[in-house]
Amino acid sequence: MEFNLFRCGAIEEASIDLRPLTVFVGQNNVGKTWAAFIISSIFNSAVWRQYSSKYASGALEEQYSQLDQTIETLLQNGAAKFDLISFFSSEGKDFLNNIAKFSLQQLNAFLGSSRPDFSESDIKVDLTEGLPEFKKNIQMYPLKLTVGRGKSGVGLISAEKKTEDSEIYFYLTEDEDALHELPDYIRRDFITFVIISSFFKGFNNRTYYLPVERTGIFTFFRRGRNQKDPVIREENDISSPTISLAYPISDLINLKISAEHSFQNPDQREKDAKKDKYVQKYIDLSRVLENDILEGDIFYSSDSPVFADDLLYRLSSDDKVVLDMPVVSSMVKDNTPLVLYLRYLAKFNDLILIDEPEMNLHPRAQAKLIEFLSILVHNGLNVVITTHSPYIVDHLINLMQAETLQEKESICERFYLRSSDAFIPKEDVSVYLFEKKKVQNILSSEGRINWETFSRVSDEIMDLFIEDGE
Repeated sequence: MEFNLFRCGAIEEASIDLRPLTVFVGQNNVGKTWAAFIISSIFNSAVWRQYSSKYASGALEEQYSQLDQTIETLLQNGAAKFDLISFFSSEGKDFLNNIAKFSLQQLNAFLGSSRPDFSESDIKVDLTEGLPEFKKNIQMYPLKLTVGRGKSGVGLISAEKKTEDSEIYFYLTEDEDALHELPDYIRRDFITFVIISSFFKGFNNRTYYLPVERTGIFTFFRRGRNQKDPVIREENDISSPTISLAYPISDLINLKISAEHSFQNPDQREKDAKKDKYVQKYIDLSRVLENDILEGDIFYSSDSPVFADDLLYRLSSDDKVVLDMPVVSSMVKDNTPLVLYLRYLAKFNDLILIDEPEMNLHPRAQAKLIEFLSILVHNGLNVVITTHSPYIVDHLINLMQAETLQEKESICERFYLRSSDAFIPKEDVSVYLFEKKKVQNILSSEGRINWETFSRVSDEIMDLFIEDGE
């Protein structure tokens, strides 16, 4: 899927093709993180839930004939169906572009800032090659939702979709008396929400953010027992909380809370793992991240963790060394959120945005990490990273070249994580250089990454050394 951004902060113009692994490189203050946040906000439930509510209430100018017809048919006849693939083909482009423009209007709240001016900004989305992937994703999951309750306890409006099907079926209960008590706007809001949320599953399941603030957030963040922290936004709400936070930061805090909740209620995660091979794989991969990169274990010391010191790290080389988050290394702090996400929350086709994954990592750990991120992509996750690391970029070239070989297993031992799952086809990768208000695709058709932003600095340093020596 291609995104075209215009006049977005430091970016004058950019054309970005989002792939399973998307990499943004370049100097500081050139718009890498902004581009990642702007693109991801289109798919973020905090944005599309607001759009859905406004559309259902008639507050938006745009109209979608298939969606409106489904609402009217249900209200008149008591049953209706909506074909997601048909909607993608006929109105999907207009729909996503309208969501994109709407997301720009919410961007100040999303970024937690009133300063940037996006009034002249624009974004356009191209779905030309997206139908096959959309169709595959849509048909993967079932759906069964209801709203309201009649005297018999049955939902007043139900929505269902079977696996391998692209059609959502809506129907009304036979409890007519109770149905009349359900306001019309609730009916419209429910139908609109089900359709829009189902449509977005064709692109990404959920979106998670690991911003640079992840290094400190688990160290100082405290949450009183049985109290709601006033700085936390309600789920999917980007309006201003008591203390204004950028959405990616509050999302990171909510990741911590959600992981704690999942830990305290393990039955659901275990059920998901039994039904879904990917969930079990993500749990297993959380241990790979711990053992092979963090060189230790992340675990909760309490059955009901709420404080930062309830989350502990045990060193693999000496299991007597157990530390809490305030005193672990910055490498462990940086990657603990990713461990918790994989173990307790990850689902197939999620989108993860990681700002500068190389922070505080030794070059060898950086190389291991890009292998690990490629393994995540191999197992159905979508990853966007911003980076300044030549080790990550250069090793990514190795991983793409390794994927082209016939005997992949024979070379696994040469790589840090010793897994052919880390080898990634170049078709699943996009790499963009942000420079001078422009964005350039620097991944060649041969799988080479042509960037000079680091080599130029190395040459300058070498020249200075030579001149000094003379």
